[in-house]
Amino acid sequence: MPVIKSNKMPPPFNINELFKSVLRKTFSEHVRQTPSLVKLEEFLLNYLSDLYVANSMFFLNYSLKHGLNINIVRALNQAQKLIFKNLE
Repeated sequence: MPVIKSNKMPPPFNINELFKSVLRKTFSEHVRQTPSLVKLEEFLLNYLSDLYVANSMFFLNYSLKHGLNINIVRALNQAQKLIFKNLE
């Protein structure tokens, strides 16, 4: 069987970017599918998605370094609710 040689290397796998992508997509889809939350212009949805991703990634990194803290979970949940409440 012939061996196929290629100089192309697969792109490096970056789990951080993968998480960000999944979080951004999930958040955006949730907001779009839940019109009762708020009707957003696209640029504002992109901004809120990026904010959600940043908060989520910081929380994940913090929790991995320091352990899970339920008070932080509650604070992030409350902050998210506050953002949506102020957009109504």
